[in-house]
Amino acid sequence: MLFGLFGKKKEDKKTSLKERMEATVEEQLSGTLVVGTSELEKAKLEAEKVKQKAETSKIKVEAVVPKKVAAKVLPKNEVSVGGQLSETLVVGTAESEIAKQKAESEKQKVVKPWSRPDKPIPLEKKEQDLVNKGLSCSLLVIGTRGVEFKIPKVVEPKLKLIPKSKPKSKPKPKPKAAPKKKEPILRSESSSLILGNFVKIIIFLLIGALASAGNYFLESGVISSDEIQVDVFSSFDYVEENIVPERGIIRFADEIGYGFTNSAIVDSVSDNEYVFNIDSAKLWGNFTISDAKVNFVAGRVVIIPDHAAFNLEFDGKRVKLSVYDGDVYIGFLEEGIVVDEYVDPYSSMFVNKLLVPKDTQVEIPLKKITSKLQSLLYLKLVKEFKYSAIASSERSSDWTVNNMSKDVKYVELIRQEKISEIIFDGLATGDSAMDDFVYWAEENLTFIPDKKYQIVFDHLFASLEDAIFYANDGNDIFSITSYDEFIAGLSSLSLEMSESEEFLSRYDSYIEELSIFGPESDQYDVLIKLLEKKLMSGRDKYEVMGAIWHDVYEGFGSGNLEAEEALNQYYGYLDNVILSGEKIDTDFYREYITFQNQLFDNLFLRSSVFYRDGYFAMKNVLEQKYLELFDGDEELAQELISNKIDFLKRLMKFFFDEEIEVSEAKQILSRLVEEIDELMPVSDSSVAVIELFETRLEDIADFWGYLNSPEYHISKTYGLNHKDRYETYLDEKDKIWDFINIQEEVLGEVVVEVTVEDVKAALEAVFLENEEISEVEIDDLEAPDERYIVVRGVIGGYPFDAVYDRDKELLDEVYTYNELVSDRAVNLNNLLPLLQERFADFADVDLGDDEDLTVESVAERAARLYIAELIAGYGFEIVMEDVSVVDELNAIYRVEGVSKQDTNDVIATFDFVVNGEKVINLYLEVSGESIVLDDEYTLEELSSIASAEEDFTVEEEGVLR
Repeated sequence: MLFGLFGKKKEDKKTSLKERMEATVEEQLSGTLVVGTSELEKAKLEAEKVKQKAETSKIKVEAVVPKKVAAKVLPKNEVSVGGQLSETLVVGTAESEIAKQKAESEKQKVVKPWSRPDKPIPLEKKEQDLVNKGLSCSLLVIGTRGVEFKIPKVVEPKLKLIPKSKPKSKPKPKPKAAPKKKEPILRSESSSLILGNFVKIIIFLLIGALASAGNYFLESGVISSDEIQVDVFSSFDYVEENIVPERGIIRFADEIGYGFTNSAIVDSVSDNEYVFNIDSAKLWGNFTISDAKVNFVAGRVVIIPDHAAFNLEFDGKRVKLSVYDGDVYIGFLEEGIVVDEYVDPYSSMFVNKLLVPKDTQVEIPLKKITSKLQSLLYLKLVKEFKYSAIASSERSSDWTVNNMSKDVKYVELIRQEKISEIIFDGLATGDSAMDDFVYWAEENLTFIPDKKYQIVFDHLFASLEDAIFYANDGNDIFSITSYDEFIAGLSSLSLEMSESEEFLSRYDSYIEELSIFGPESDQYDVLIKLLEKKLMSGRDKYEVMGAIWHDVYEGFGSGNLEAEEALNQYYGYLDNVILSGEKIDTDFYREYITFQNQLFDNLFLRSSVFYRDGYFAMKNVLEQKYLELFDGDEELAQELISNKIDFLKRLMKFFFDEEIEVSEAKQILSRLVEEIDELMPVSDSSVAVIELFETRLEDIADFWGYLNSPEYHISKTYGLNHKDRYETYLDEKDKIWDFINIQEEVLGEVVVEVTVEDVKAALEAVFLENEEISEVEIDDLEAPDERYIVVRGVIGGYPFDAVYDRDKELLDEVYTYNELVSDRAVNLNNLLPLLQERFADFADVDLGDDEDLTVESVAERAARLYIAELIAGYGFEIVMEDVSVVDELNAIYRVEGVSKQDTNDVIATFDFVVNGEKVINLYLEVSGESIVLDDEYTLEELSSIASAEEDFTVEEEGVLR
């Protein structure tokens, strides 16, 4: 606009790459600089001539080149000429006018640089590859003393349907400097100052008037000139790489080398939507950073990539699809249905749909596509085709490796191009007085409504561009501040403006530009904020969720932490926006949740990163919503059970690969088994299904036993890793029953079936063989082959409970007086000495000369002293003699006539259960009155009751509470 004639360019900004490249199409000084395009040899010859001229004239030549080559970029006002012209000449920016004037005074000859030829001459291979991709190969040759510099290859700017003007934003306020001391002004000076200011006012008024008038006519002239023609993608090149706007790639395999005839046509193109009809082909597609909506139609199969990289093979009879990144949806068509425009994965045109997620492949014979597919749920649908993980041989093939390598370079090139663009564009806002004036004038001296909207949006989005610039620079604080300014400006927009097509299109363009960055990038923080803002507004929320889901896949390449953070973020949006939101289209919502469940299934089956109890809790919430939408369908419940069994099998694999800890594995296994049990059918007709599932879970019982056997999974004496130790566990676990088999098969003895009662009786006899053991109790067994059994008893007066290992005849997890006696397994014969040593301090009390010192009295005394000290800790006056045994086996003791310290108003008598430290049968005497309390209390509650009763007067004797 006309303001640009009066507005001063921002200073101290980096010169953009575009500006520097414009120097290659401007006239330059003879004998100083030769700029060429792809004609490498021709440029070198010309450079030699320049060098000779430079040496003859003894002119020292310097050049301003991009940041990666130059150590320092000079300010714009110093770029064109530096030092004395006769000694030093600096050339290399678009600002060459001053240089030209100086050159004319020195009678320098001005020549034009080489223009790009219609047909490029042969280049080196790596440069030829860049030319094939539509990249320029500009070469900067400096002819001084035989030195040559090359500037990086630069992607030619792409045409956009909506030109984006450079926004100017209101400058950020600066901290005010301390006021300077003013010098006295003489009258004559004062008069001159007033006159000078008056003249300035007149000049600014004239500028404003001219700007207003000029701006009006300028706006009127450009209102209808925004249309830009773009090339339309219309056909395939089977030899070279095909770039599908925007940023999509298709490469075809060599026909001879891979035995495929490539035959494909571009059937339909509409805006950003494409339909490709494949008769026969082997191709690689990468749309991971592309927003293009694409259908590949192969017979009655429609392949719909969603930010995916994939290999597709079709020979006219069979479709094979391998997905290496992102997700691909497959729709099955009825006979005679023609796809002539783009259809999305939720279209009712399809008989059924199948999701093929990352790291998964599928083979689809066309003859299997019948009307029978319509009624199949996901689990049965995948069984119809070869749905599996991608084979390692295919993943390591030359075709796959080469294409993935090219993809990495292409994506990185696009990202670096964007990073360079952000750097060289610099900040969108200015901080000078002229910037402030231009900012004001643009908003207040613009009269055409459409242009005024554009200016307001330019100023608004300038803060967003600054946020992107600072994020790109790694300056999180400034980036957040600028983004907050953008949000503040956004909230001040009228509803009409914030919902206008121009605003929404502009907002989405920033999402599209930043979508090439993943969670590991600095720029991603701005992208996710924009996506979240759009998601919360309810606009295109399912598309936004798809973009965020792709970031979960991106996180895999950045490390476990990034992957977990991305999934946490995704599930948070899914739970708060989708699962809890309003469901308008039930059919669509059913399919959406079905696909979401499949995506989570794939994550758990492919990676151990998400084998955390919390993630399976998330998955269960999703499954419950899934079941609810299908009214608890029993077939769907069986599908979920089958998937959970697959998770258990995968849990074992990840565990034995040393990728999951024992504690986490126990939590997940316990959760999944409980969820399977809840989903199991209860009807008699489902007995066969239950038996099938139980058969698949047979080895899970052994796995659970191993996880609960620390002597195996901890000790390296059984093996160096979990795999080896588990094998040892299985061998030893089966010893007893292997012996029974030997009796039957070798000795010919018929072994009577062992019952649970037989096992309990045999165990009780084993314990009672020890004379010091009495009052043995054995917990109920679920099966006669159960290895670990809970046992209680009294040995030498010490009550104990423990877990008995039948195979090793050892006691584990031994507790006495509610304390863990040993964290190691104990032989039954060593238990009493262990307890005596453990409670020796309690036993060391003088009983007097007349009392015999027996094992029984030592144990009893230890128990009584232990309980007395425990109760004394809660403020009671108590001695060992106040405690007596009531039930030795269950460790119940009577405590008589104790009171709180410093008072005798409340006297308590009660039974104390050591296991759990509970008070029962509580009897209180309060100032001679009796109170009976029947409930159970902790010692802390007992102390509180006694304290409360001190000031309580009982009016009626014998109150029962």
